[in-house]
Amino acid sequence: MPRQLSSRTLAIVAAVCAGVTLTDVYIAQPLVTLMAADLGVSVGAAQGVITSSLVGYAAGLLFLVPLADRYQPRHLVRIFSSIGTAALLLGTMAPNLILTIVATLVAAMFGIIPQILIPLVMSKSAVSSRARAMSIVQTGMICGMMLSRPALGVLGQYSGWRAAYLAAAIATIIVGWTTSFLLPDTERTSSVSYAGLFRSMGRFVRISPQLRNACLRSAAMYAAFNALWATLTPVLTAAPFNLSVGQASLVGILGLGSAFVAPFAGILTDRHGSRLTIGLGLGALVAALACFWAGHSVLWLMLAGVLLLPAGLQYGQVSSQHAALSVDHAAGGRLNTVFMFSSFIGGAIGSQVAGLILPPLGWTGVCAAAAIFLAAAILLSIIGTRKAAPALVV
Repeated sequence: MPRQLSSRTLAIVAAVCAGVTLTDVYIAQPLVTLMAADLGVSVGAAQGVITSSLVGYAAGLLFLVPLADRYQPRHLVRIFSSIGTAALLLGTMAPNLILTIVATLVAAMFGIIPQILIPLVMSKSAVSSRARAMSIVQTGMICGMMLSRPALGVLGQYSGWRAAYLAAAIATIIVGWTTSFLLPDTERTSSVSYAGLFRSMGRFVRISPQLRNACLRSAAMYAAFNALWATLTPVLTAAPFNLSVGQASLVGILGLGSAFVAPFAGILTDRHGSRLTIGLGLGALVAALACFWAGHSVLWLMLAGVLLLPAGLQYGQVSSQHAALSVDHAAGGRLNTVFMFSSFIGGAIGSQVAGLILPPLGWTGVCAAAAIFLAAAILLSIIGTRKAAPALVV
């Protein structure tokens, strides 16, 4: 029998696991140039490894996260961490680019463990502290995302990219299995078939204005965030800043500040509802955009934007995800699939639009595109309904 942890201890355990396993999704980003040199391909071709990780993560969100409503999450964590570890070990032995792409795709697909843990943590917390518990897990995710890039980059630089994959594999299997033995059983497992899980997700979207609004609002915020974040390195390495790639990457560590504000977002949501939290998040995103727009030649303004942007997104994420998962706590896996997949699509659109705009219109054009996405998020927040969706009986 698994141990019965307090809700706060459970959230901390889940946060550690989330931070470690989410690294498997982003592992290729700091290693792509090393992969290209080792595998004898161009950097452009090696970028396919990064693309495969995004495709894998999207597939995991869509096809694996709903299983949390049918099977015990602790069993899924054990299985998924094992498969992810096997994929990473395959990557360490990959003799060519194709096998590296396949290994990275599978590792990212099964790196969606944090999205299984968030509904579990919420379901095991008191109603008055669910947003705070969720925000603790998200803090672990932020730390994993922000710290993995420099850590894996340094390890890869001195020991090779395969050593970074090996280190991630060891961390994933140890943390994943340890966490699986600490997680509690759930009482909300569903007997719905796998196909039925997908049909019920569509029904949730149709009957719940609250879910639709939360998903669209988060997608718009992620689009604004990624439009700016994805093009930040090219802007900082060009005139007038002329930073090195390494220096530009270190700038991203400033985003760790959002890890410290995430728990406060949860506390505010629990005590005052999502309206205040989403307002603060949108306000921080507007302030970040203003810094970026005015700071196209002023480094300290750009750095201020780097501090504010992830913090604003985090506040918006906590309130929106809390609203989405509150529609029906017995269907957290499915609701989280809809919410996170919507956010992922929004982020992908923002990155793609910014990539197309940056060459002809420059940083000003990127900021203008981000402003449009952010305006959509603000409008959705204003008109959003607070009506909770009825529970879906399936």
